[in-house]
Amino acid sequence: MIFMVFVAPNDSLVKAKIIQNVKTDLENCEQMAIKLEIIESQDIDELANFTKNKIGQIIDVIFPDVKETQLIKNSIINVKIQYVGDERGGKFIGIF
Repeated sequence: MIFMVFVAPNDSLVKAKIIQNVKTDLENCEQMAIKLEIIESQDIDELANFTKNKIGQIIDVIFPDVKETQLIKNSIINVKIQYVGDERGGKFIGIF
C-alpha cells in the first residue's frame, strides 16, 4: 500500500512581475505557465504561506483558464497563489 503526504492547506496574496509567459497544454487542458518574480507576499487567514520565502525569486506558476492577453510580460500583477502537491513534488497555482 502506498501512502502520500499532501501539502498543508496554504494560500498567499502575491504582488509579482511577469517575467515570461509560456502557453502550455498540461494534462490536455489549456493553461498558462508563467514565470513570476515575487515582489511581496501576504498571509491569508491562518493558512501556511509557501511564497513568503520566495520574495525576490522567480517561480513557475500555472494559471488555469486564463487568456494570454491577461498576462503581459513585465506587468505587475496581484494574484492569489496556492501550492498543490505531495511529498514527491508539486506546483504553484495562480488564481485571479
